[in-house]
Amino acid sequence: MHTFFSLSFILLSASLLGLISYAFVFQNANGDTFIGRNSTNGKSLDVSVQKSTIRFNPELKELFKVFFLKPHTYTIQQHVDYDFLMLKDGKTVFQLSNETGQPQLHSLDGQVEVPILKGQNVSNGNYIIKIRIYGILFNPIKPEVSEFKFTMTS
Repeated sequence: MHTFFSLSFILLSASLLGLISYAFVFQNANGDTFIGRNSTNGKSLDVSVQKSTIRFNPELKELFKVFFLKPHTYTIQQHVDYDFLMLKDGKTVFQLSNETGQPQLHSLDGQVEVPILKGQNVSNGNYIIKIRIYGILFNPIKPEVSEFKFTMTS
């Protein structure tokens, strides 16, 4: 009986490892580069940022994918009020809300794509990406931030 459970556990573990490996291969096949995952400074959310190498627009310099996650899980958090900023040498060179003319943005499904166009004030170099969170599930919160270091090379 003990051998049967041991064999079942080994087969289940191998199957799960195969599924996890497939997910990583699929992610790499999409051309996305993982930049990082951090909790916000108030621990209300985890934020994951990826850079996509798939570009459909010749004017597109970079495309970032941002995922809002419930803390310490892989569960998407819907309805997040946020902003996306890029800082170089301590100065804001890109702020998504400025591009839209709104003070903050809303993610309905917990994931967003942030396009950086070639004509915008972003060049090669080292940046800090800041994701500011203003509300979760239509409830305002004291603003929280998650930061990521990123090097732009195009």
